[in-house]
Amino acid sequence: MPRLKFIIWILVLGVAVNAAHAEIYRWVDENGKIHFTDKPPETAKTQKVRVQVNSFTSTKISPFKFDASLISKRVASTDVVMYSTTWCGYCKKARRYFTQQNIPFEEYDVEKSSKGKKDYKALKGRGVPIILVGER
Repeated sequence: MPRLKFIIWILVLGVAVNAAHAEIYRWVDENGKIHFTDKPPETAKTQKVRVQVNSFTSTKISPFKFDASLISKRVASTDVVMYSTTWCGYCKKARRYFTQQNIPFEEYDVEKSSKGKKDYKALKGRGVPIILVGER
């Protein structure tokens, strides 16, 4: 069934891209496989498929402009919090990455720190590290 939806999607996209006058035919081969084509086969019974293409008018969106000041603010902030353990290899890699990239971060051990334990439970943690950047 997902393949059929994919085929229909491709056909609808093709109709939208090509011309509004295109015709789509549905037919079943001798093995029971359903086909969609723009030309009906001579030997099979076909059914014309009505395809509706919806169009819309988009609002004007200003182009993306890179603002380097946002990057420096992120690096200079202490918005990064990591909940970790001393034995976790991924925690060590994250710690090393933050240090090498000069990203300030706060770290709480979820096994040894009372704040780490409490926050880990509140976050419904199921593994480490948990890395928060701001609210995310």
